Amino acid sequence: IDYVPSPQVGIVQVSLRSDYRYGVVDPIQWPQIFTKEFDYLCAVMRPTTPDSRYAPLWWTPAQSDFVLLEGSLFTCLGLLKPDALRPLSDLVGELSSSIQAVSDRTATLAWLHLGMTHARDRLKYFPCTFRDAALQVRETQRYWLMSQAYMEYQKYTDAFVGSPQPVHRELMGAFSTNPVHVQNLFNAGIPVWFIRSDVSIMQDTRTTATVIPDKPSEICMDTGPDGGIVLYTGLAGAEHIVQTVRFGETYLDVSRAPLLVIDIEGGYPAQRSAKDYKGILVGGKIPTAPATSSVPVVTSAQDARPHASQVRGVNKFEHFEHASMPPELSTWQDAFRSVDLSKPARPNPEIWGYWIPEPALLLRPKTEDRRDRYIMTWLRLRAGWLYLLRLLDVPVTSVPTQWWRDVLFGPTGRTDRDASTLNTKRWEQIKKVFGTIFEEAHFDSNQSGPIWWCGHRVRNVDAKLRSKIIWEMFDLGFRYELLALDRLFVPSRKDPHGEKKRVDMLAAVFPGHHLYSIPELPDEGAGLSARVPHRRVPSLEAFRRVVSRWPSCPASIHESPPFAITMSHEEILTREKVLVKYYVDTFFAQSGRAPIVPHEYPM
Repeated sequence: IDYVPSPQVGIVQVSLRSDYRYGVVDPIQWPQIFTKEFDYLCAVMRPTTPDSRYAPLWWTPAQSDFVLLEGSLFTCLGLLKPDALRPLSDLVGELSSSIQAVSDRTATLAWLHLGMTHARDRLKYFPCTFRDAALQVRETQRYWLMSQAYMEYQKYTDAFVGSPQPVHRELMGAFSTNPVHVQNLFNAGIPVWFIRSDVSIMQDTRTTATVIPDKPSEICMDTGPDGGIVLYTGLAGAEHIVQTVRFGETYLDVSRAPLLVIDIEGGYPAQRSAKDYKGILVGGKIPTAPATSSVPVVTSAQDARPHASQVRGVNKFEHFEHASMPPELSTWQDAFRSVDLSKPARPNPEIWGYWIPEPALLLRPKTEDRRDRYIMTWLRLRAGWLYLLRLLDVPVTSVPTQWWRDVLFGPTGRTDRDASTLNTKRWEQIKKVFGTIFEEAHFDSNQSGPIWWCGHRVRNVDAKLRSKIIWEMFDLGFRYELLALDRLFVPSRKDPHGEKKRVDMLAAVFPGHHLYSIPELPDEGAGLSARVPHRRVPSLEAFRRVVSRWPSCPASIHESPPFAITMSHEEILTREKVLVKYYVDTFFAQSGRAPIVPHEYPM
C-alpha cells in the first residue's frame, strides 16, 4: 500500500450528514479502528469508477428520480422510478442469492442480509418522502457493502495457509494498535496501518518513505437536514460504529438520539373521545389509561348471549351484512362465534383502538354519496396513514372514530363560500394526527383526480373494486394487529436486531414476504386467504411459528409438528381451527375488542 489515510482516533462525533451518510467516521467511507465486534468492516469495498457494475452502490438519487404518488392528500409522498432503482436492486438480488447459498450463515450475516433486503423492499414498495427515499438508498447501499465485506473477510482470513496473500487494494482496510491484528490482516492481504504508541525511531529502523497522511477529499461533511443531531460523542471504535448502522423505517427513526427502542408495557392506548383528543405528537404521550395485559380465561360461548356492554350498538364479532363486504373465511368465522361475550366489557379507556380503521366503518353510511366519499378519501389518505404507522412512537390507536368520520367525509360546512376557509378547517383536523410529520404545504384537500392504489389507477369506486378495497383494509388491519400483539408478548428491548428479526418472521405469514403493505392485488386468494387449505399451509406454518413464541401459547400449538402439504384436508382444517381460535381469543383477552381478521378475497 503506497498511501496512508488520516486515522480517525480519539474522540469522534457521529451525526448524519447532508448526503445521509456519517462523514469521515463512517466505516463504508473511510478506514476505521479495527474492532473485534466489526472486524469484517476492514473488507468493505472502496468506491469504484462510474462505469463499474458496482457504481450503483455510490449512486445518489436526484429529485427527478422520484415520482409523487398520484391522488394522495399528501403531496410529498412517492416512490423512486423503477428504472432508477433497478441497478441497485439487481445488485441486492445477486448478493441475496449468494448469501442464501451459504449453508452455515452466522447470526451477523443473517441480520446484515435482513437489513439489506428490508431497505431495498421499502424503496420498491413503500411510498415515502424524497428524504426518506434518499436515506433508504443509503441504508440499502450500506447493508450491501457490509454484507459483502463480511463474506470477503471470511474468505480472505480463512484462506491464509502460511504465506501472506497479495494486497487486495479494492478493500477499505483498517487501523490498529494491536500487532496481532496487524499481522493477521497483513497475512490476509487486507490493507492495514499499524499505529504504534512508541514513535521513536531507533538506529536499526528502516524507513522506506516518510509521507503525510491523506486527508478525506470527497467525503461530505456538510450538516444534515435537521442541523446534524449528534448521535454519539466518544472514543472511536465499536461504540461509534454501532451508531452508523441504526436500523430505522424512516428518517425520523435514524436521525434521533438515542435510538428509539420499542418497549410496549401493558398494551396500547384506547380510542379517545372526539372531545378529549388533543392530537398526536411524535415522542409524546397520550394521557389515557393503558390497556391491561392480563390474560383472562376465555370460554366457549355457543349459546351465551352477549352482555349489553359488549355490543355498544354493534356486535363486531358478527358479520356486517353488505353487498361489498368480502365473505368471511369459515375458520375465522367459527372462532368469532365461539368467543364468550357474556361478561361485562372493559371500561372504554382499557379497550385498544385501531391501527387500521375498522373496515365496516366505510360501509355503514346510509347514503351512497357518503359511503363513496369515505372510500375515496381513505384511498387518498391511505399512503400517509401507512407512513405514520411506521413511526414507532406515535400512538395511532388513540385516534377517535369521530375523527375518521369527519375526515373521511371530506370538506364539509357547505355554507362557507370561502374555499380557503374550508381547506383551513380540513387541515386543522388532519393536523391533529399528521401535523408532526407533514407540513401544511404538503397537504392538498382539493385532490379530485385518479388515485394510484395497489397497481390500479382509481377514478371512481364500483361494486367490484369496493369489495377489494375493503378486503385490503381487513388484511392490513390483521397485519398491524398481529405485529402489535407480537411486540407485546415478545419484547425486543434487549436485542438490537430484534425488530428486524420480528419483521422477517411475521412477513413470512403473508404473500410476497410483505408485512407492512400490499404492493399489488392478487389474482386470487393467497396466504391465509387462499381457498384451498393446502395452499394455506406455508402461511399457517409461519403463523404457528409466530404465536408459538407467545407465553400463553398452548402445547397443542407450539409442540405440534409443522403444517405440511402432505397432511390431509381434514387435518389441516382441524389444526387451523385451533390456531385461529387461539389468536382470536388472545387478541380479545388483551385488547377488549374484536380483532380485524383476514377475509376471503373477492373474485
